[in-house]
Amino acid sequence: MSIKSGKLEKMTIIAYKDEGFSSRVGRIKVQVNPSSYNQTKKHNYTETPTIGGTQIFRFGNEEAETQTFEFIFDESGVIPESSKETVKNQVKKFVKLVYQVNGEIHTPNNILLSWGTLQFRCFCESIDIEYTHFNRNGIPIRAKIKADFKQKITHKQYQKKVQKNSPDMTHYKVVSAGVNLPGIAYNVYKDPSYCIELAQFNKLDSFRNLKQGIEIIVPPLKA
Repeated sequence: MSIKSGKLEKMTIIAYKDEGFSSRVGRIKVQVNPSSYNQTKKHNYTETPTIGGTQIFRFGNEEAETQTFEFIFDESGVIPESSKETVKNQVKKFVKLVYQVNGEIHTPNNILLSWGTLQFRCFCESIDIEYTHFNRNGIPIRAKIKADFKQKITHKQYQKKVQKNSPDMTHYKVVSAGVNLPGIAYNVYKDPSYCIELAQFNKLDSFRNLKQGIEIIVPPLKA
């Protein structure tokens, strides 16, 4: 919960139609600030075969962060922030702005979640709408929307974040004139005798007379 100048600051959902977040489409101020939200971070690993027969896992990449929020839409009057607008219309406006494809750009809008120190640039990946209260005629007067927002991050920002400076342990060598498997094995493993295992790993008939232009996969040694 954020307090600004003694007044409760409401979370604002702002939609933009451009990747630079400069051309605003519209915005929604939530009726009730979320009591909590979830952050999901995930790493992807690749399983790499090694000379020696075992499998090792190498870091591949970090997925964009996902944040999950639950929003309340109410017209019952029980909640002080209840709207005079029908819940159906409130939900329709939310879905149109946050999730629905914008016909002008042929993709959903880009979203900025703004709440205190939280300034999360993202897009809405999924929504789950639950109607929880109804009037005597069966018309919904309160709804909850659970929404997953995936972070928007540029390639440059990602590279700066992960700082991938170390070389990959699996090497790829393109054969050129004068290159042979014993030489590749020596350059990587400091032992030319691994040329036989390299030939087997790459399904070559022989470690001699390599065809120029082919790619040799040089996996890491068994730990």
